[in-house]
Amino acid sequence: MYYDEKTAARVCNALLAGSKNAAREGLKKAWIDAAGRMCVCDGFRAYRLNTPVAGVPDEDPEAGVNLDRIYPATLDGCKPLELPTLAEVRQLIAEDKRAKKTGEPVYAYGVYTFGTAEDGTLLPAVNLHYLADVLTLYPNALAYYDAEKSTIRPIIFEDENGDALILPVRPMDGQDWSRRRRPQGLPEKVTGPALGLRTFAALYAAQ
Repeated sequence: MYYDEKTAARVCNALLAGSKNAAREGLKKAWIDAAGRMCVCDGFRAYRLNTPVAGVPDEDPEAGVNLDRIYPATLDGCKPLELPTLAEVRQLIAEDKRAKKTGEPVYAYGVYTFGTAEDGTLLPAVNLHYLADVLTLYPNALAYYDAEKSTIRPIIFEDENGDALILPVRPMDGQDWSRRRRPQGLPEKVTGPALGLRTFAALYAAQ
């Protein structure tokens, strides 16, 4: 199943038009790489689509980020994640909007939590909107996470359209993401910060 090109252009351009943070503008780019793939990244996530998308501005490949240094060279040591459907993610986004409007307490607002592994290890959590965008571009995606560093390494998505990565949201101390609703007695704001520019740059430099 392939994405609709107009939809792909909308998703890619929305990424490029996102938060105007001067500190990460250097990583907000779209370009065609040497393999002919449309690449888009912003320091929190990156997409590599196997074919260029009309309507997305692209720079000289030399101006792009070498994503081969950020994507893992192998999936050895990674484990699969069970992904929700796009419809399920959109439903969670709608629930969060309703909860925010009505004042209902939300435990992990705007975040999709993969829960815990069988051994009790905390699985990664990601921005709901980022996950919706990835599932739009990659409708048959398989996802993988680093089993040793699940809450700080990127989640990798692969399907016939290409691949993508999203940096996870950092959990706060004592945060139990096995449930989305905030238990009574916890403070209103409990969602940890998303890993961003520094982590992305560190991953890039470490390769």
